[in-house]
Amino acid sequence: MLPQNYCDYLLALYTKGDYEEEEVLEKQGMKSKILLVIQVFLLLLMVPFSLLVIYFTQFKMILQLSILLFFISYALWVFFYHRKKKSSFIYLSLNVLLLLFLFFSLFITKVFTFNEWLVVAIFLVNFGLWSLFGIKLKVKYITILGIAGIIITLFYKISHLFPLN
Repeated sequence: MLPQNYCDYLLALYTKGDYEEEEVLEKQGMKSKILLVIQVFLLLLMVPFSLLVIYFTQFKMILQLSILLFFISYALWVFFYHRKKKSSFIYLSLNVLLLLFLFFSLFITKVFTFNEWLVVAIFLVNFGLWSLFGIKLKVKYITILGIAGIIITLFYKISHLFPLN
């Protein structure tokens, strides 16, 4: 809002000339590192907490869905934040986002109907999206995880049709 020379003047006036720009930048760098650690910590906690909310609580379905949607929106926000900053933490937020979306879609399927073929379709669609995101963002391990998830899901479903006994 204020021009740079006015800001420098006011800083020098209020600090009585002891203002050093390096100290302010160092404090801002420390703040951003602390915020980054908090973001990463919250992202990593979302996966077990979402499983806890889905499977080990007696919350009403609306509350469980709201919590999952809140977790997904936070992971999406962190993903776009790190994508804008071109940070390497974009991959962590993408992984958490994809996992949370998988949990969410499986929870919705479980709540409304539990058709085994629909669950398999949900897995296949989610892993297909993982592969597409991996290709679009040029992240090989997400592409490989998506393809491996599709193969494992199909193998699991087909293996029940042909018993080994």
